[in-house]
Amino acid sequence: MLSKISTKYIGLYVKITLILSIFFLPSEIKAERLSDQKTPEKDIQRIEDYFNNITTVTSQFVQTTSDGELSQGKLYISKPGKLRIEYNPPNHILMVADGKNIFVYDNDLSSTSIFEINETPARILLSKSLKIGKDIKLTDMQRDKNKITITLSEPNNPDYGYVKLSFRNNPFVFTDWIVKDVQGIITTVKLIQPKFGETLDPNLFIFNDPENIYVPFSSRKN
Repeated sequence: MLSKISTKYIGLYVKITLILSIFFLPSEIKAERLSDQKTPEKDIQRIEDYFNNITTVTSQFVQTTSDGELSQGKLYISKPGKLRIEYNPPNHILMVADGKNIFVYDNDLSSTSIFEINETPARILLSKSLKIGKDIKLTDMQRDKNKITITLSEPNNPDYGYVKLSFRNNPFVFTDWIVKDVQGIITTVKLIQPKFGETLDPNLFIFNDPENIYVPFSSRKN
């Protein structure tokens, strides 16, 4: 069954936002040292550069929420616009972004929902480049000599919640983040042995009719 966005999939929509925040995790990008005299504008520029230097990500992940939910799986990201997230049982969910749409397939319901990337927060985090203040709203920034914490939200949809990101100075490295969604749930996502900049198979980002080709996660090989 194929459908457009409906209210029963708001939870999946939120999951898209949460998982995509992994772009701000530390990578093999060369770390920079920040002097205490750097201006907020220069700090923001370094955060943008950090994000924009990421091209692909492959990783296992663990997602935990404030209401006690634990999810695990594997994700693949190729900027711009490509995403694949495979949740492990008992969450039989597959997400695929093909550059235009995000398809969310729930194996338990045998149902697929379609999200246009440009109508979701994914348009920001799957874009080739990020411009804070233009693509995403900076609502708060706290800084001392050891740490920078910024709070970001969707400029056109502030009710979606926020992402709070913290970076350590000297060297400049991401340390942690907090995501609060539209339902007030706080979520943390941790990558396990992430790999950055690898060439990914384009077929990972092609969504096929799951009623014909879908393989249950329990029978997939790692």
